[in-house]
Amino acid sequence: MSRSFNNADRKGPSFNSFQGTDSSLLVADLIDQHRQWDLTAVSSNFGQAEIDRILSIPLSIFPSEDALIWNGTTSGNYMVKSGYYFATSLAEHQDAGSTYVYENWWSKFWKLKLPSKLRIFVWKVFHNAIPVAAELHRKHIANTPYCPLCKQQQETIPHALFLCTRAKEVWRLSSIKLNFKLAATSSAEEFLFYASDNTSTSDFEQFLTICWSIWYERNAEFHDKSPKQPAAVLAFATDYLGKYQSAQAQSVSNNSAATSITHPASRSQVAASTDQWIAPLAGKFKLNTDAACNKASKIIGLGAVLRDSSGLIKAAFSKAIKGCYKAEEMEATALVHALQWLLNLGLTADIIETDSLLVVQGLKAASSCSSAFHAILNDVNYLVSSFPRAQITHVKRSANTYADVLAKFALTVDTDCTWLEEFPPPLMTVM
Repeated sequence: MSRSFNNADRKGPSFNSFQGTDSSLLVADLIDQHRQWDLTAVSSNFGQAEIDRILSIPLSIFPSEDALIWNGTTSGNYMVKSGYYFATSLAEHQDAGSTYVYENWWSKFWKLKLPSKLRIFVWKVFHNAIPVAAELHRKHIANTPYCPLCKQQQETIPHALFLCTRAKEVWRLSSIKLNFKLAATSSAEEFLFYASDNTSTSDFEQFLTICWSIWYERNAEFHDKSPKQPAAVLAFATDYLGKYQSAQAQSVSNNSAATSITHPASRSQVAASTDQWIAPLAGKFKLNTDAACNKASKIIGLGAVLRDSSGLIKAAFSKAIKGCYKAEEMEATALVHALQWLLNLGLTADIIETDSLLVVQGLKAASSCSSAFHAILNDVNYLVSSFPRAQITHVKRSANTYADVLAKFALTVDTDCTWLEEFPPPLMTVM
């Protein structure tokens, strides 16, 4: 990391008070040689609110290039839905009742089974952001405000989607039963509310897809492509939505049927959770990890224990690091330090257990994400690739007691503790 730490590094509204005291300060200047936040450097440059915020950001053990992260999603990737919620959260002086209506409508909308391009289109319609002739003429971009297809009326969004001669014929052929005459005296937003309130979920999905298909055909014809018959426009919309929803249903079915997965980077498998600790097979070793946090002192405790098929402890550690992350980030960090610790000792693990389901699910997913959490998961995948037979498994807390006790013990001592071929004294309380 080499970029300057300034106002551009704010991650969200909760960071509004951030003010760097030294414009030449780099993020790298705040990280020590152990890839942890340097408390001395952080404390000497920032106030307590900023210190707490910085210590909430987990650090990868491997230096990497800077990347832009959208803090409105768990993946770190920008989505229209999260952008909308962020924008509305910044809106001021809105009537409480009106806000509830909008939030309720958008909540229903985001649950619809629609492809992303269609969601974006509807969002633009709702906010009068599609380039109809009337709006382009108002901005002195188009020579005329009239509809380029029927040339009879000014082309507003309601006209283009519902009132143009071509659009009317498509709706007449469809199974959607609405009073489209209302569009003449309604805004696009108002008619979307009306359609949502007067159709079933499946019909509303079909309604929005037909709107998109009508607009798609309008643009094609505007750019001198041969016009389609209204029946063909309707058939295209029906077929498009049907294929999309069938593909989504098949994807969900495939994911549900899968019981394990081989990760391309780590070749680690994810198995089902259990209630009690179970010894591995003869000749195998099982690693359990956990994390705990003292929020007041901003210290994270990490615990790990390696046991054989007889349940005997081969190695264990209890370690504290600086910070106070989200629960899943701390659990992933515990895995990173435990795997690094095993590699340094020359030990191996065949089964790796954590009581964080989010970590296991994150390792199972093959999607490309940019969040701090996923940066730590990348560390896990890199390290676990050194254990080619290792399975990463979720267990319940009751099956992870030893690691839990060692993680909490780390919060009470000032030094890292490692035990080899001996029973750690802190575990005497849970024998």
